[in-house]
Amino acid sequence: EAFLDVGGCQTLFGKSEDIARAIKIRIKKEIGLTCSVGVAPNKFLAKIASEMRKPDGLVVVKEDEKESFLVGLPVSKMWGVGKVTERKLQQMGLHTIGELRRLSLFQLKNIFGKLGARIYQLCRGIDDRVIISKRETKSISSETTFLHDISPGELLERTLQDLSVEVASRLNNENLWARSIQLKIRFADFKTIT
Repeated sequence: EAFLDVGGCQTLFGKSEDIARAIKIRIKKEIGLTCSVGVAPNKFLAKIASEMRKPDGLVVVKEDEKESFLVGLPVSKMWGVGKVTERKLQQMGLHTIGELRRLSLFQLKNIFGKLGARIYQLCRGIDDRVIISKRETKSISSETTFLHDISPGELLERTLQDLSVEVASRLNNENLWARSIQLKIRFADFKTIT
């Protein structure tokens, strides 16, 4: 998952939607994976938009469409609304973001405290968080999924070695050291061992 601010790139690369489409094509071509993309005025709306047409969708929400985009969505789609908050809202008869929008800032703050102010903004499509371009690397990983189930043997050993070399190279490029190493294996029945 990544968030990109392409506001300053449109002169060079075209509209945001065109940039998103080009990124999707490049990811498919270079990595062989599909991805879903949400193009929107802020992170909150982009996240919801990207989840709407998985695994290979592109959803665009324009500034003047943000309230109509949100109106029918369940309150559970909002950041900060977990199961407890969702249950509380549903007990109040508020099931959709549009219904939640009927409450005033005062009412939401009175019910939810600081979270109420955040809910007030999000249900109106307002999210002023900036996109941070570089964060401290906490982990480096590499994985692969085989097209068919395989048994232990040369292919598995070679793949593990290739993945290890890739991770080591990335550690070296970022001048980092590993404190721990983790191996994850998923079997045909989707049982996972770490």
